[in-house]
Amino acid sequence: MNARGETLCREHGCIYIFIYGHDAQENTREPFTFSIPVDIKSYPLSAMHINGASGSEQASSGGHNNNQSERSKCRHIFLFSVSRTLSNVFCRLLSAQPGWVQSDYHLQEGFFHARDKFDWAPLDEISDELRQKYIELTHKGVGILQKAREDAIKEVHMLIYLKSKVDGRTSYDTNDQQQDKHLLVKNHSFFAVEPSALLDEAQRGKEVPPLTIVPRPVASEAESGISATPARTKTNLTFFPDEYLLLWQPVFMIRHPALIVESWYRAETRVVPINVKDKVWSYLTFWYSRSLYDWYVTRATESDGTKTAAEVKSASSPWPIVVDADDVLSGECLAKLCSACGMSAEHIKFEWEELPLEAQDVSKRHMSYMCDLWTSTGLNQSKSSKGLDMEVRYGKWKEEFGGSVAEGLYEHVQKLMPDYEYLKRRKI
Repeated sequence: MNARGETLCREHGCIYIFIYGHDAQENTREPFTFSIPVDIKSYPLSAMHINGASGSEQASSGGHNNNQSERSKCRHIFLFSVSRTLSNVFCRLLSAQPGWVQSDYHLQEGFFHARDKFDWAPLDEISDELRQKYIELTHKGVGILQKAREDAIKEVHMLIYLKSKVDGRTSYDTNDQQQDKHLLVKNHSFFAVEPSALLDEAQRGKEVPPLTIVPRPVASEAESGISATPARTKTNLTFFPDEYLLLWQPVFMIRHPALIVESWYRAETRVVPINVKDKVWSYLTFWYSRSLYDWYVTRATESDGTKTAAEVKSASSPWPIVVDADDVLSGECLAKLCSACGMSAEHIKFEWEELPLEAQDVSKRHMSYMCDLWTSTGLNQSKSSKGLDMEVRYGKWKEEFGGSVAEGLYEHVQKLMPDYEYLKRRKI
């Protein structure tokens, strides 16, 4: 049996190694892991360069290093979604990407507090107690988001390939390129805006009180020359400073409004009764995504930003990417997205195991929103809007929900369509 090892981490006093045993008869390659305690300070990197390839040899050794290099240039991804856009399916498809981790819904506690406790009133018009609680919950969510970023940045891979023993001693082939773990985070776009911006009046141009949440600095960014004390300039509609948003590669998820409002109404009414005329519908819109998309485009244009996420990190402003749920279901956009963001099209996960609902210890609302995905094993093409006829859909709503609800749903669809069509024209 031949053995080859790959060191994952050289820190905290250990070297962690994957050993792959190759059995020529069975043609199998099975991994196992172990750690070697060492004194890192007395273990020079030169010890890993025995029988190592030269720089020119490594550069011409094939696509592996080039792919790593390209991937290391990518930004972390911030997925700005809207309820019921199939963003959970999208993330499931990308859940097996090597070198990528996912984290989501960091900002929802502050949002739901604003919705349930003061009906999204402006922060300068509510009690000190409610305002302080909202800001506290929002800071907490941003802290969790920053922790996810920090963990991804810190997880550095030191790659060392262990070859067969020669003359009774171990020889090493080197590839000591450092590789950051990359992060895909997801939050609904409306989670990140000041509460009163969720009101219809704000969408018609009413000024809302300014609110800026400055994330705590990540040490490794300060070491690499990125400001450890982010500038507080804020020209965007979220509560994040401009500089913070520009650290991310933005991806906006859209879906036909008829499918969004229908799916959202079903998911909510499985939990609580919903009035289609209620203010709660105010945030179910692409207006925030469109506004933030335009903001990113303006910044990218001003700074000669690129339309490719895989350009060097020094590009000051990323170009935003729009993904339509229909293209996710058909697979049309996935290879393009992977190419733009430094992911691997070969590692898109088109099949997965069904999760037993009875084993999920979650709230009734969480279950209502996630049950379709958990009971699925792959993509469901019936969730596409292709071939959708609004008049036929409206008739089905009248039959299922009644005339009043059908009329309300139809009105919401009409409100969402202009922003949806605007973003759809800009999809990848």
